Amino acid sequence: MKKYILLFFFVALMLPKPLVGQNAQKSQLDYEIEIKKLEEQAVRFMNNHKVDEYTAIVKKIGLMKEKFCIDYPNKACLNEVEISKLWDQHFQFYKDKKYDEARAIVKKIGLMQEKQCMDNPNKACLYKIEIRKLEEQKDQFIKDKKIDEAKAIVKKIGLMKERMYCINDPDMTTCLIRRADLLSGEANRSGPEQGVTIHGRIPTSHYPVEAAEMVLKEALKISEKTHGKDHPDIVEILDKQIKLYVKTGRFAEVEPLLKRSLEIREKNSGKNHLELVSSLENLATFYKLFNRYTEGSALYERILKISEKAQNSDQIDVALFLNDLAYCYIHTGRYAEAESLLNRSLEIREKNLGKSHLKLISSLANLAFIYDSTGRFAEAEAMHKRLLEILQKKNKEAPYPGVYDKDVLDCLKGLARSYYKSCRYDEAELLLNKILTIYEQGSFAPIVAADNLRSLAILYATTGRHEESHQTFLRSELFMEQMKNIVLEHSEYSEGQTISFMNLNTPDTFFSHTIMYMNTGKTAITDTFNRWMQWKGSFLERQSRYETTFAHSNQPYIIENFKLLKQIRNEIMNLRLFKHNRMEEDEYRTELWKLEKKKKELEVKLLRESRFSELIKEARKVTASNLAALLHQDAVYIDFAKTAIYDFQNKKFGTPHYLLFVLGEKESVSLVDLGATEKIDQHISAYLKEINKVKEQKLPNRLKLDREAKYLYDLIIKPIESLVNTKKHLLISPDGKLNLLPFEALVTPSGEYLLEKYQISYVSAGRDVLDFSGSDFAGGTSLIMADPDYDMGLQDVEKVKKSMGVKTERVRGEVCHSARGLRFTRLPETKDEANAIDSILKNVFNQKVRNYQNSQAIEEMLYPSTSPKVLHIATHGYFFETEQLDNIENPMLRSGIVLSGVNSALKEGKDDGMVSGEKILGLPLKGTELVVLSACETGVGDVQRGEGVFGLKRAFILSGAKSLVMSLWSVPSTETTELMKEFYTLLSQGKTKAEALRQAKLSIMKNKPNPVYWGAFVLTGSP
Repeated sequence: MKKYILLFFFVALMLPKPLVGQNAQKSQLDYEIEIKKLEEQAVRFMNNHKVDEYTAIVKKIGLMKEKFCIDYPNKACLNEVEISKLWDQHFQFYKDKKYDEARAIVKKIGLMQEKQCMDNPNKACLYKIEIRKLEEQKDQFIKDKKIDEAKAIVKKIGLMKERMYCINDPDMTTCLIRRADLLSGEANRSGPEQGVTIHGRIPTSHYPVEAAEMVLKEALKISEKTHGKDHPDIVEILDKQIKLYVKTGRFAEVEPLLKRSLEIREKNSGKNHLELVSSLENLATFYKLFNRYTEGSALYERILKISEKAQNSDQIDVALFLNDLAYCYIHTGRYAEAESLLNRSLEIREKNLGKSHLKLISSLANLAFIYDSTGRFAEAEAMHKRLLEILQKKNKEAPYPGVYDKDVLDCLKGLARSYYKSCRYDEAELLLNKILTIYEQGSFAPIVAADNLRSLAILYATTGRHEESHQTFLRSELFMEQMKNIVLEHSEYSEGQTISFMNLNTPDTFFSHTIMYMNTGKTAITDTFNRWMQWKGSFLERQSRYETTFAHSNQPYIIENFKLLKQIRNEIMNLRLFKHNRMEEDEYRTELWKLEKKKKELEVKLLRESRFSELIKEARKVTASNLAALLHQDAVYIDFAKTAIYDFQNKKFGTPHYLLFVLGEKESVSLVDLGATEKIDQHISAYLKEINKVKEQKLPNRLKLDREAKYLYDLIIKPIESLVNTKKHLLISPDGKLNLLPFEALVTPSGEYLLEKYQISYVSAGRDVLDFSGSDFAGGTSLIMADPDYDMGLQDVEKVKKSMGVKTERVRGEVCHSARGLRFTRLPETKDEANAIDSILKNVFNQKVRNYQNSQAIEEMLYPSTSPKVLHIATHGYFFETEQLDNIENPMLRSGIVLSGVNSALKEGKDDGMVSGEKILGLPLKGTELVVLSACETGVGDVQRGEGVFGLKRAFILSGAKSLVMSLWSVPSTETTELMKEFYTLLSQGKTKAEALRQAKLSIMKNKPNPVYWGAFVLTGSP
């Protein structure tokens, strides 16, 4: 032992000693270790948004590098210190808003880095040079106000930095995945994406979501190159991408990735391996989320088969899959199979978790739903009570356990429904009132109160308490109006979601109660009518205010963004309707999602920059009182409502009916039940089937038309004859399929057409009457387009655009096969029509007229910079039925008009000259008195209950036109030209638009009594 101690002292004495008063110099390795630790701390502070701590660490790293350079001086080290000092100057210049000086510093740093790289070339320094060049490009783009290009460079710089971060990692793929995880986590914590600052600079903070996506794509690219496209490691990257896209709502891109992940696992493990379960479950969950229950069922069946074969059939995972499969079966009406699966799932969970575990909730709730739906109310009650007992253990607050828990609300509501259906009305009422108390104590959406009050009103009606029922329905509708306004005000809701909300929350039970028990009170019918007018067309009202607010803004920022929004709409339209046939489905969905995302971002920006939300809150309130005050003494307002009828005694909905409200001049409202919509719609379909023989170059049989028209008169006009006989003007707001019927062509018992007795015009909803004002055609400028040259070559179109000084801003699309089969023949009669109208507008109304014919009737001339007084277009129209085209989710894309060059464009698979409703949106027509589409089927489209026709008609209303004349079927050219000339002649004589159209139709009728010649055109809007 003594030997070892002496050896230790000998070695210690031989070690070098520090000089007195000096610190020991650190080794180069010590410096590197300390700097690396500090850099790791800096990364942690940055990821946790601890800016002050991060800044302090960066300064500390700088001092450490300077000290290292003093201890171990070399050229590279001195360069690094100098560059660090220059960056400090750069940040100070930026802070002081001295941007030119800051840019000069960046250039100086770049030159130093390039020289350093030449002296000691390596991959990291090459990245730095590339980043510096990109920084210069970014600064130049900002200087030129090319903000989108600058943002693209910022993202590229971000990816370069991420790759540089991973440059020394032996497995770059793993490093990039780890970086993506960090960025994805940062995206969770960060606020809304910031735009350009007031000084036009790009924010220094990186975009975490985009950065994470770019890094994952880079990792995928490297991994595919290294291991091949079907290697198991690819699945991890795909799963990370899926999570990122789900987090950001990019569901169109999720499905292809889920399918690819599953295919890779199947290739590597076989089709029945347990490893497949996670991929199968992810795809099945995706299908369930989007209501694709049949596809989801098939996958869950496969999951169960694999799981039961590979593991104990009593395991918890199996219970979960049983429950998920049962959920899909419920939504496809397979109740018996679903019940069997749920009982088995419940048994497994009870065995493994006990009888009061929270994981039992889903099985119990689904079983309760099945019992309710199949009339087994005692079993449903028992299941609801057991479920409530478990939830009460979860929420123990007084006075009522679980008072703020939505699950408790749903359970109480389900229990109340069971009581109601089993005629235990007192207990049901008690629970419904308890839910109202919970609503008042909590912070739930108005839909909770609206739904609950509606249930309470139904209960009162069932038990004969009709006055209470009516008042409770009114309270429910007030809350529903609040909820509707919330949905309409928020830009986050898509058009489809908004329409879905409207369709799911119709006032059908309220209307059913009123129609069955009209004697409930003196104001019952008027209350119901007022509610209908507030509900009907409210989505159209929202869209109309949205379009006109932006189209007529005087703010440059809004004008520019609205133009961009229109361009993106065109791109979406072209992709949906005219997508390239060779485009892969995955590529199509990805591109579509990107465009939809851009569209939504622009809409949100526009909403933030305008008073639009305030305008919605100030939406016009139309009532029987203020509407009656605006009606002329010779006019009567007729409003149809398509309504599902609820049977309060049998407690179920029956077939839909058409209800009819009639309002006279003294606020007197009448309500008539016209009976089942099916019967009326059948006669409308029969009428349209016969009239549409004109498309086959056949003359429709007048006797058949008149026979159907007599049936329709008896069904929809005869019940109100006594209310309208003393009137001269019928102002009609149709609903459902009635939107496609010209009431003028209905035949009275005396054999005359309704047109011969009344002046008839149409509105989308009662609130439109509030905008009525006298017509003023004097002065201003009008636009006429007629006799297009459909066979005009596309090169000739370009020459015409150049000669007329037209700038093409929109994006052209490729047409699908269905559209390519179309061909349009010349309409020479429309030249005379246009010239006659031109003369009247100039000579009588003293207008300037832009009359574009033949080769000048190109699409670009339809987009005026200011509102024309009159817009008259004489051409062909088109309408695609739903089954005629694929990928058409937007009904505004299926109808339109055509202009010069369209046949040549269609031959080449392009969309030039095809003008759909989507292209019309946003035209500046706020000051336009009249739009006339002298073409076929311009008034048809996709019919939405309570919202009218989605197509050209809606597009022109949204763009601000006061009145529209449009056709409901294919019209013969010669008679249409004659009718239009007469219409404008009568306008020039001082007739109103409605009376002028009526007289013009009567004039044609004298010589051509078949409705095919005169019945198609209808007037919508101000008469």
